[in-house]
Amino acid sequence: MKVKPSRKELEAKIKALEAKIAGNQKPEDPLDQCGNFYNLCIESAPYGIIAHDDKGKILIFNSQLELISGYRQEEIPDVKTWITKLYPDKEYRELVVEEHKKAGSEEKLRKREAIITTKAGEKNLCLFSSLLLKSGIRIVFIKNVAEQRQAEELLHESEERFRLLSEAAFEAIIIHKDGVLLKANDQFFEMFGYRSKELLGTQVVTRVIADESIEFVQKQIESRMSTPYEAVGKRKDGDRFPILCHAKMIKYQGSEVRVVAIRDLSYQKKSEQALRESEEKFRTVSEKSPNMIFINKGGKIVYVNQKCEEIMGYKKDEFYAPEFDFLTLIAPESVETVRSSFKKHRTGQEVAPYEYNLINKKGQRIWVIITTKLINFEGDPAILGIVTDISARKKAENDLKEKDKKLEQQTLHLEEVNTALKVLLEHREQEKQELEENLLANIKKLVFPYLEKLDKGKLGTENQTYLNIIKSNLNDLISPLANRLSSNYLALTPTELQITDFIKHGKTSKEIAAMLHVSAKAVAFHRGNIRKKLDLTHKKINLQTYLQSFPK
Repeated sequence: MKVKPSRKELEAKIKALEAKIAGNQKPEDPLDQCGNFYNLCIESAPYGIIAHDDKGKILIFNSQLELISGYRQEEIPDVKTWITKLYPDKEYRELVVEEHKKAGSEEKLRKREAIITTKAGEKNLCLFSSLLLKSGIRIVFIKNVAEQRQAEELLHESEERFRLLSEAAFEAIIIHKDGVLLKANDQFFEMFGYRSKELLGTQVVTRVIADESIEFVQKQIESRMSTPYEAVGKRKDGDRFPILCHAKMIKYQGSEVRVVAIRDLSYQKKSEQALRESEEKFRTVSEKSPNMIFINKGGKIVYVNQKCEEIMGYKKDEFYAPEFDFLTLIAPESVETVRSSFKKHRTGQEVAPYEYNLINKKGQRIWVIITTKLINFEGDPAILGIVTDISARKKAENDLKEKDKKLEQQTLHLEEVNTALKVLLEHREQEKQELEENLLANIKKLVFPYLEKLDKGKLGTENQTYLNIIKSNLNDLISPLANRLSSNYLALTPTELQITDFIKHGKTSKEIAAMLHVSAKAVAFHRGNIRKKLDLTHKKINLQTYLQSFPK
């Protein structure tokens, strides 16, 4: 068994090393185990080592320092050269020299950071650890920490990103090693009802997982699987709730750990249950509906109720077949209307109910009215359609229209008959009026003048009585006619009527006077009265032509 050297023996060996360093000697004696150890330590060290005496002479310059600085030992004979080459910027070099002077004769280990410029001109951040030995030799250990700092910064940024992400996430996020909780976000502690100090550093699985899920979760951890899985969580107060876990193995602070995102599925499970109940209610109502109800998703029928089977003649399996084209159910003249409405739904527009024709499996045409609505079905947009068979209503409407058309035709015919009857009645009334006017005029013209002559003659008493009775009876007969008629012609006296008849037949005043046994002046007088009564005074109208325009 090897005996551990005493403190005095170690101090003696260190002094021997210091003496060799001071003499710029390397132990070459293969029997000198301490010297060999010294060489091995210096040359295999993962950092640069430089040693100089109190006059600044470089005593040690190992190979790792050559890699860090780019310079060989023969290029750096003293500390001044070292400082000049590694710190070419004058101001920065003065700061380094000042810091070097502060170290002075202190024997304690001093650490500082500085940026050196390599022989290739690259700038590297290095950590300097300086120790002054009792012999006056200063040993400096130099480590390039640029990559380390960059890695530390990246690690810090990564941890910061993880922190921000975990704090902003809706899920609880934890990092654990073999079940021991290393890190967790606030959502985790809030979800399970613990404070951070109660769980960090403890075996967390048994505390936040319900008993029936512990074995299953442990197997997931041991298998290192990253497949999502469901389990039952357990809060501090014992409340149990469903959770979904997404886990992955990662490198964290040099160790393999497991990061787990945990989602509370309570609301989702309740929503799924409510959805199942809602779907069940929908199917119950739909199957009992007197209307056809369907769901079309992506141009394919994914649901039809029993009424669709009854009216259209297809089985549900036929409707649901991948090769089934629902447009074959639409009458050719209605296809474009249906396509247009579906296109509007795909762009989020509402579509008002509309009518169109369906064709069932037997080829029969069915008048329907459809109401459609854009819905979400199994996570995808779909169209819910409610179709009502209105064939009976359409037939009734067509029958009513046909009756209305016939009634309109009959009404038009009756209107035409009424018009003809009205014309006929007007014509009969006009004929009647003309007949009455002619009768009245003829009596006054052909009867009364002669009765006047008889009245002026010498009749016996009896004959005079008979004449008066005839005149009275004639007046009684023509009085109602005279009251109904408004012609100016009727205002003429019997003599004037007799003269108008002669004028109408082209007789001159002289001829009329001879025929009536009166003077021509008397005829002229009567002619003036006739023009006056016929409203022809001061008018350039021929009396004969005017009288001839009257009906006979």
